[in-house]
Amino acid sequence: MVVVRTDSANKDLRFPHMNDPDRDPVRLSNSLRRRGAIALCALAIACAGCNESRKTKIVVVRERASFQDPQADLKVMERRLSCAGAQSVELRRSGDTAEFSFVAPREQILDLRQILTRPGIFSTTTLVAARQVPLFLTTLHLRFGREVNLHPDIPDIERVLAAAALIVPERRSQVAASLETVEFITTLEKKAVPAWGRMPGRFHKDGVDREGAELFLLPPPEYRNGPLSNDVIDSAVFIAGSDTAMNGVELYLSRQGRVAYLEMTQESMGAFVAILVDDQVQGAAKVVTPISSDKFWISGCGSDCRNLAAVLGGGPVRGSWRLVTR
Repeated sequence: MVVVRTDSANKDLRFPHMNDPDRDPVRLSNSLRRRGAIALCALAIACAGCNESRKTKIVVVRERASFQDPQADLKVMERRLSCAGAQSVELRRSGDTAEFSFVAPREQILDLRQILTRPGIFSTTTLVAARQVPLFLTTLHLRFGREVNLHPDIPDIERVLAAAALIVPERRSQVAASLETVEFITTLEKKAVPAWGRMPGRFHKDGVDREGAELFLLPPPEYRNGPLSNDVIDSAVFIAGSDTAMNGVELYLSRQGRVAYLEMTQESMGAFVAILVDDQVQGAAKVVTPISSDKFWISGCGSDCRNLAAVLGGGPVRGSWRLVTR
């Protein structure tokens, strides 16, 4: 700090450091600049060292040859890494083997297996209502008893998914195995295919809360190519909720996607539409009004939402790849 004082001998104002060369303001300023420059250089070198130490290298191998273009798949993986926050992504390919090197984001841990090898095929489809396959419900009850119920007797049934089966969690694997048998395939007459949803179902009856696993009845695979697919997704953004259960992914649709979204909701009024990624149900909702928005929301993916945003934002991987090292 500079102190101003009055000299009693000549009554003028003096700066006590003016005669001290080490405290000369010009020299002091230059010295501070030099020290600042040195500090910045040291910081830059340190940061470069940090970035280099965080450089990640991973190798993926195409498991089997197919008609799909492997180079296109690798470009998709590269975009997925960028969507997940990876920087300085570099790709080297040799035959069916590819090596990615990149700087991983400091604030998160990437699930590389999911981001690089997950097919990420997004689609929508109309659910088959339980009333359309009454023999399916009868067969379930004969095999597993009344604790499996496609339509729980609860108020405001219109807000419940039309084709959700509430099954006690400890019996889920048993039910899942039985759905693959000839008995159930014959019952469905190949008009609907059961697929497990991701979120647990809940209902309240007679003062008791029940919790189970949702089971959706879907059309056969050849009918699942809905109007919304990866082709109409411009970008996908992870949205953090107040807790993990409230996380979500917001998809931004292209102009073509916005038109398709409107047409789908106009044609599906009163029906339930399921959102699928790789034939796994991410959620479903009843269409009550046509929607012309350019945004599409996926909820219920929990801790998987961040990876899902990276996967859908980068596009689908068509071939089969395996992560062999990190």
